[in-house]
Formats: sequence, C-alpha cells, structure tokens
Amino acid sequence: MLVLLSVIARIVFLTTILPTFPSVFLPEVTPEPSPLSSLFSNDPCTPPCWFGIIPGQSNTEDVEQMLSTYDNIFIFNPRQRVDNSGIERAQITNGHYSFYWRDFIREDRIVINETISIEQGIVSVITVSAPERIALGEVLVALGQPEVVQMVVGQINTVRLFYFDEQVVVKLNTEFLASCNLQSLQQDFFVDIVFYYSPLEMDEVINSFRESQFSPTSRYTLQPYYLVPLQVWNLWLNGEVEGSCGEATSMLSEPIAPSLFTPTPTPTVNSR
Repeated sequence: MLVLLSVIARIVFLTTILPTFPSVFLPEVTPEPSPLSSLFSNDPCTPPCWFGIIPGQSNTEDVEQMLSTYDNIFIFNPRQRVDNSGIERAQITNGHYSFYWRDFIREDRIVINETISIEQGIVSVITVSAPERIALGEVLVALGQPEVVQMVVGQINTVRLFYFDEQVVVKLNTEFLASCNLQSLQQDFFVDIVFYYSPLEMDEVINSFRESQFSPTSRYTLQPYYLVPLQVWNLWLNGEVEGSCGEATSMLSEPIAPSLFTPTPTPTVNSR
C-alpha cells in the first residue's frame, strides 16, 4: 500500500508540477543515458544503494552488518546508536547511527559525523559527506544529468543536484571566497554532502517544490536559491556562456527563499 501511495504521489507531482516549471523539468537537451556508478571509491553498489544499504528496504540488522563488514572504512562506536530522544540504545527503532570515515583527507572542511536515520526499524535517510575531493564533472559521469538543479551564490557557492529516480540529492560547494566561473563549473565545485532517501522521503523532497520548503533535519541551508533550467545548465556545462556564477543569475528567475516545514508523518500499517 505504501509503495502504491508513493507511485500515485509521483504521478500527481509530474502531472501538476511539470506544466508549472517546464524549463526546469523538461530540458531541451537530453543527455545520453549512462550506466550509474557510486560517487565513493570503495562503494560496491549504485544509488539508491550505498555500501549495501538501501533506504526504504534495509533494516537495523543490515546497518549493524554493514558497519561491521566495513570497519576498515568506517569508525563506529556502539554508543553512537541513538534514539530520537537522544538516548543511547543497544537497539533502536526510531533514531540514527553516527559514524566517521577512517580516511578523511579533505583539507577544505572539518570532519563531521555521517548518519543513517532509522524510522520504524527501516533506514529512511543516509547522510554522508565526501571524504575526498569529488568534482562536479565526476558526479555527472557517475550519475548523469540531474532532474533539478539549484544554485546558491555567496561567499561559498553551492549547487544542489536532484536525482529523483535514484533517490539521491548531491550538494556541492566551491571553496570559501573562491572564484566561480561558468566555463569551469565542473572543476570548481566539489561534493560536500550526499543524501540517499527512501521512496517516501524522496516524495517529501519532491513535494517540497510545491511550497519551496525544506526540512530542518536535512542539512539544507535556508539561503535563497535559484532554480537553474536544465537547458541553461547544459549551456553552462558546455562552456557556451562566459561569466561568473554571480553574473549567471541574470539568466535565471528571481531567487526562492525556502521556509521550514514539518514532514508528513509516515503512516503506520497494523498487521493482523
């Protein structure tokens, strides 16, 4: 039933939102499809799977097994298994696992904990930072062209790439106060955080476009952002437009200022 509701929600989204933003969701230039691959060098599976964990399918036992299997890659302390009230638990039904990359070689950012969120015993969201530099060009090779592109222009320029079918959002940044030129986008932006969503959580992301809202728990900033039409995005990637990221905003509609929202509670199905 939940899968059916998810499919129906996506059909409603596509039939109601696409006519509103044709330049965003219907690109004039359609890139050739390419085989997916993971953004992480030691990851054996492709999105929405991450190191064997699939949001919406994998359970806490799978997470425990993954962290044990890949203890040469991740640092996990059993005390970092926390429920939603912030209390450490030997087992959790609703809460999250926190862990760290063993080899975090980024010099441009501090080390933060990675998280796997659990709802009703099932993985809902995986939030991981990039332990090494992964350029925008590498993301496009691994995942192909996104379905939606957002841009934030400031002291740190940000691009967010939304892959609805793969249930993934990739957030990329430039370095602090670094120049951002359209003709070198693929070299100037580097992966900051990758979000892997369950189908229901991905639907929340899709639904957020209706009201320009984002969850306060998803590590999104509340800075105003620009929607980049995909035909414009392709012009930038192809080096057909010169200028800085700031100058590029003249090609876009007015920025959108997102607000906080409360996610729709996941319905509970009682088994008999």
